[in-house]
Amino acid sequence: MIFSYCYLNSLLQLLEAWGNFDLYFILRILISAFPQLLPLIIYFLSNEVNSLIAILSYIVIYCMVSVVFVVYYHTVLKKYKSKKILSRENLETEKIGFWFHMGSYINVLFNNIDKQFVQWFCYVQEFSYFSFSLTLQHTMTIFLSAVGRPLFPYLATEKNIRHTGFTTVKRYLLMLGSASGIAFFACCFVVERWIPTYIDSLNIIRVYFAVFPAMAVVNCMYFNLYKIRMLKERYIFDTFIMLILAILANSIAVKLKYKNIGIAVATTIIYYIWLFYGTTIFKELKIDSHECFFLTAFLIIFIFIPLHFETVPGMMVYFLADILICYVCFPHEIMALVKLVLRLL
Repeated sequence: MIFSYCYLNSLLQLLEAWGNFDLYFILRILISAFPQLLPLIIYFLSNEVNSLIAILSYIVIYCMVSVVFVVYYHTVLKKYKSKKILSRENLETEKIGFWFHMGSYINVLFNNIDKQFVQWFCYVQEFSYFSFSLTLQHTMTIFLSAVGRPLFPYLATEKNIRHTGFTTVKRYLLMLGSASGIAFFACCFVVERWIPTYIDSLNIIRVYFAVFPAMAVVNCMYFNLYKIRMLKERYIFDTFIMLILAILANSIAVKLKYKNIGIAVATTIIYYIWLFYGTTIFKELKIDSHECFFLTAFLIIFIFIPLHFETVPGMMVYFLADILICYVCFPHEIMALVKLVLRLL
């Protein structure tokens, strides 16, 4: 399992560097979604599931996928010769990659610190609800990652992109993040109908799904621009600052005895702080009044609609409200998207 995990995650980085996004998406989905879907499928079929099945799902999927890719690349690459590892070109690449790897490692700590706090300071049942919420959030994060990876080569040609181009991409990402709120209602429907044991986790899920507009911009634009502009030291510094802020915010939540929901709120707040903080580094991504109004309106409807509507009617109301605020705030982007869809049809 250790070999499979290290091999597949290294392969993900290589596929991204090579620009082979088709294989990247396939591999990402196989190792991220399938280990989580398999226990759910078993639960729906047998109406029971346990921790051993969940663990075995990860081991089986990772090992099977590793074997497939090892055989595939052995067949495809055996006719090629690689450069010496200690060549000057490779050493320079490794040096740059090392610093970005350090920043990515700090980012991994940032993304997992909330779960660690819940494990340390909350009861086992609260931790199980929190972990279930993170699993559903992670499923949507995979989708955002799938959008963010192809943006890398587009943003890499930033010399040919006007200032309005950055604004347009940012606004589409904000709208994508707000549209992810529909997935919350789908999660509610699944939990209420088939997994009522975890119904108390819905409040945590709602908090975590509120983060997606900010997460979309941070993950898809900020991280790509750090790498494209070779801001190695800045990347490490900023991720470290956000990690410290996350630790402080989670500590405050624990001190005030807000438990798992408070920790989820703290993490969400830090992402929105990062969203605005990032505009001080990337001036062209400054949040204007339209985008501030959009974020405020999104948070209001996303928080209050689930409180006043049942799941299915709430989904429809949220869908209509989301379209309305998107059109009011970003009419040009919406019309351009409609024209593109009509042209494709």
